[in-house]
Amino acid sequence: MGPIVLFDKSFVEMLNIDEAAVFDALYSSVICPMFYTEVLADLSKEPPGQRTAERIVADVARKTPIMHATPNLLHSTLCLGELLGHPIEMRGVPAIAGGRPVRQNGRVTVVYEQSNEAKAFDRWQHGMFYELEREFASSWRAQLKSANHADMAKLAKAALKISASPSSLEDAFEIAKEVVQGKGQRFRTLKTAYSLLGLDHRQWKRY
Repeated sequence: MGPIVLFDKSFVEMLNIDEAAVFDALYSSVICPMFYTEVLADLSKEPPGQRTAERIVADVARKTPIMHATPNLLHSTLCLGELLGHPIEMRGVPAIAGGRPVRQNGRVTVVYEQSNEAKAFDRWQHGMFYELEREFASSWRAQLKSANHADMAKLAKAALKISASPSSLEDAFEIAKEVVQGKGQRFRTLKTAYSLLGLDHRQWKRY
């Protein structure tokens, strides 16, 4: 297996079927959950030209790496786990769930079942689209259209008392570190981050 790569839907669409096979063979792909969601959302779009929405999604699914691909956990799941005291190892490997320990030949190893996302892609490759997936696609696109990132940024700056305006990625990183490490408002920072990440408010009350 080659270097680890992360890609988006437009990259997969750009490849032909032979290029996709070579890409799958040469690289170890980490599949972001948003990639699945983005592809799934195409089911609710009115496609241009002759191809149906189902055909468009099936074509992308056929070119998506599967041989050396690993679906990563959703960022909100990772954040919630971290907040609940389960640190995420930052060592350049995918974060996956569902492992179960098994003993084989006197040694303990971990077996991972096929993820729900991977199962969905198997269905899409064969033209199988469940109504639940269609409904989810429509809901996700509506949520995306209604999101106002500018207002969210203003709200975060006001709640966290951020007055500086970054001019580069490095500046933004320094401001973020200053906010996270700032004394006297860590509870406010945690609660604001919890809301911006879209984590379940019921978990906040519980923990």
